[in-house]
Amino acid sequence: MEITRKIGEVFGRCVVSLFVKSLRKKVEGFQIQYSGIQFLKEMEDRPYLLAANHIKPVERKSQESGLSQDVFVLSRIILEQTGRQPRIISKSDNGWWSKNLFFRFWQRMCQPFGDGMSKGMGMIPIRKNPGSLNRYFLKLIESAVRENELILIFPEGNWYQDFSPTHKLETGAAHLALKHNLPIVPAYVRGCDSWKPQGKIDVAFGASFKPYGKTKEEITTEIRERITALQKQVVQ
Repeated sequence: MEITRKIGEVFGRCVVSLFVKSLRKKVEGFQIQYSGIQFLKEMEDRPYLLAANHIKPVERKSQESGLSQDVFVLSRIILEQTGRQPRIISKSDNGWWSKNLFFRFWQRMCQPFGDGMSKGMGMIPIRKNPGSLNRYFLKLIESAVRENELILIFPEGNWYQDFSPTHKLETGAAHLALKHNLPIVPAYVRGCDSWKPQGKIDVAFGASFKPYGKTKEEITTEIRERITALQKQVVQ
């Protein structure tokens, strides 16, 4: 399994990263308006979670590859304004290929390659299949925290055309925040759902808050409320 993961990592770093580089280049042509940069700069070199809504791409190729435009828009702003490259939590396996036991076995054999490929691309892979232990994911999170990394997470867990307070939010962000004592910075993104020339893209970052003394449910509710407030701020 470890050898398969290493092969995937080399493939991700040497091959797939070239494609990712071309996508980063495309983002340079986007018309992006953003606010709240001071909240990112306040974090300096400390580790923290950036919790943002997740926009669904309109292109089928983007959907199939799992590479959405919002990831690159947020990464560009953060890198340009703070000099930090966020570590992105990205699903490496989204559901079972089939109910057939043979295909499930084959998928399990392929999972380490997918994990390694995501890591080679600079991401933190997480498996969403029921029963996945995600030990590798937890190991990479611990490493990122030790290295004072900024970790980008999408609490909705799925793509949507826009954020809504009615969307279900997963408690993963709250769990990581509590386990590693990580402050959370909320973010709202609107308007980036295509690689084609498009109108203005809006991004708003909010003030950080700490998870101490709160339950996972309370933290998740606060994330929802803060992203909702940022959405209203952008719409006005």
